[in-house]
Amino acid sequence: MKQMTLFDMSKKKGMKTPEKKKSMPIKKKIKSPQKGMKTPDKKPKVMSPPRTPAVVSKLVLAVKAKDKGKIKGLLETACKVLSLKQRGKLPVSVKDMVESSIARREEKRKLDAMTPEQRDEYQKQKRQAQKRKRQEELKEKKKKFEDTELDLEPLPEMKIVPTPDGLPNELFGDVAMVTEFISCYQGLLIPNKEFPVSAEKLMQSIGSGKEGFSYLSKILSILLQTLLQDQISEVSPKHNCS
Repeated sequence: MKQMTLFDMSKKKGMKTPEKKKSMPIKKKIKSPQKGMKTPDKKPKVMSPPRTPAVVSKLVLAVKAKDKGKIKGLLETACKVLSLKQRGKLPVSVKDMVESSIARREEKRKLDAMTPEQRDEYQKQKRQAQKRKRQEELKEKKKKFEDTELDLEPLPEMKIVPTPDGLPNELFGDVAMVTEFISCYQGLLIPNKEFPVSAEKLMQSIGSGKEGFSYLSKILSILLQTLLQDQISEVSPKHNCS
């Protein structure tokens, strides 16, 4: 093997090494969706509602249990932790309690920042406002009944009671009155007899003519007997006196 001289080495240094061809990046073909094929719709993300703070559920349980010690501590925590938005979504059982507690804390903070003269003036205005409120409430109570605003549901529409042919609907009240009278005083009017009295039977007997005479005659005899007994009881004391 022939040894390389310095001259040979210098020749090789001047020679350029062949450059490597840069490989072109291969583009991936994107398949277009076929006709009739629908691209899957992206499902919108459903945001879950924010969790109710634990202090609220604990406060609700404490109110149900009427535990005054726990209620006081939980109220203080709720006033510090809950935001305005969270306070608006509080359950009805604790909402007023939390709001009034926050109002007292804010009032105390306001009073602490005042001078003695400002505090006296504030208390004076507060008493006057409370007095005006009481006077307005008394004034509302003294109003006439028709002047007060009542939030009542409207009465249901009246329906005509069906009556048999020959008996006008206007007489239903009289039939009901007779039936109610006999039913209430049945023990005095017919003590030893079982005689069922109903508005339906009485209406049928009035409307059916001769066929209902038997039932109707019994009702009339009961009423006439009662009238005669009343007249006898009124006359008898006069005879005794004479």
